[in-house]
Amino acid sequence: MTNQRGVTLLLSILILSAMSLVAAAVSTFVVREIRSSRATLLTEPGYAAAEAGIEQGLWTLKRDDISAVTACKTNPPLVAYNAVSEVTYCKSFGGGTFDITVQPIDILLYNPDDPNGDIDLLDGAGVTYYNNVDVLNTGPVSIRVEILRLDDTPVASALIAPGDPVVPFPIAAVAVGREGRLIVRLSTLGGAAVSTAFVDTNEGLPDIVSISSLGCNTKLTTTSCAVDTGSEIFNRKIEVNLGN
Repeated sequence: MTNQRGVTLLLSILILSAMSLVAAAVSTFVVREIRSSRATLLTEPGYAAAEAGIEQGLWTLKRDDISAVTACKTNPPLVAYNAVSEVTYCKSFGGGTFDITVQPIDILLYNPDDPNGDIDLLDGAGVTYYNNVDVLNTGPVSIRVEILRLDDTPVASALIAPGDPVVPFPIAAVAVGREGRLIVRLSTLGGAAVSTAFVDTNEGLPDIVSISSLGCNTKLTTTSCAVDTGSEIFNRKIEVNLGN
């Protein structure tokens, strides 16, 4: 009888232990889900702000008013989106890959903020907008590269073989008021062969634009993402690439 009571006690302890473990596991899962739901709730305003920034940027581009979108390299400040979040959106330009045949293709280089007015591509200090063009032959055959001004003044040319490293073409500034906009002309050497090339500049290519939007919010009722307030900051970034 004593042995039976001992076994019953042992079984009771084992059952209680198992129930405690199950209860602890369920509690951990519930707490984790609550925290996850809370984090989602807290980050939603930042995500909504980032989406709004992208929509505004794309709408501005659709109206052909790219100059109204701030360049990302200037680090545009966050502005209030609503009472609990901030947002900023900006533009950037990148390089692109092009299919090349014996029929030349032309890539135009101009100031995307003022394509018809900024002829010499000079800033107030006399620095040219484009100071370097990089071309990488990524195809199976040699390509011909010609760089000239929009008025057909030659600037540079080269033949680039497959496997060659990136070929840089330094671009000098022109006199004030002279034609400074550029054409990068690419072609193969003949026949039916097709090649490819990656082209980039120090400012990217004006027809290959990306819109980036950053939305953020904190736990505070009035957000202050740019200032360290000791509160957690939630960021959401969205980027849309256009062209090429």
